[in-house]
Amino acid sequence: MDNFQRIMKALSKINNSIRFLKSIRVLIIFYLYSKEFLSRQNILKVSIFIFSTAFMTFKERAYS
Repeated sequence: MDNFQRIMKALSKINNSIRFLKSIRVLIIFYLYSKEFLSRQNILKVSIFIFSTAFMTFKERAYS
């Protein structure tokens, strides 16, 4: 039982770090897209992208 609990702890740590890396990936993608969009001054596209990214992140957190 002790080993089982250790394995479960390790798995939850791995799961948390994967979730953290996913959020970092979202931030990097958001940064690159916003640089691209702002250079063209498409404010509408930026706001749509921010909204969709926030929604996707919320959905990912809610169902994980």
